[in-house]
Amino acid sequence: TPACHKEGAMGVFIQSPAGRRMVYTGDTGLSESLVDYLHNLDLLVVEMSFLELEMEMHLNLWQVAELAGISDPRAIMPVHLYPELERHSDVHLRSLIAKWYEGDVFIARDGMSLLWEDATSSWKESRFLQTQ
Repeated sequence: TPACHKEGAMGVFIQSPAGRRMVYTGDTGLSESLVDYLHNLDLLVVEMSFLELEMEMHLNLWQVAELAGISDPRAIMPVHLYPELERHSDVHLRSLIAKWYEGDVFIARDGMSLLWEDATSSWKESRFLQTQ
């Protein structure tokens, strides 16, 4: 899926053999074509570079929250946080996103992974690398 970014930027749609549906947006700005791909997802891995700064080629926290609220995936994982967002706690970022989106929010951090748990039909955060 072409992204609203520099030429050649793409997003990826993945469907697992078990039917789990995921989208990774890559670097992108808001566009109608992006929203079209974000329905009926189990996980939206979405670029979230800034808290409030609006740019054509990157999403801010408020745009991510609005996209999640509109598309209503089972869970979102914001990635590609710039330093201004990295200094905020996950609890704080989740509370801001929760104003528009009620699902699970996993803020991507170094060494983090998500695993699907069939028993609970939900994503579970785990660590595959120990960070200092």
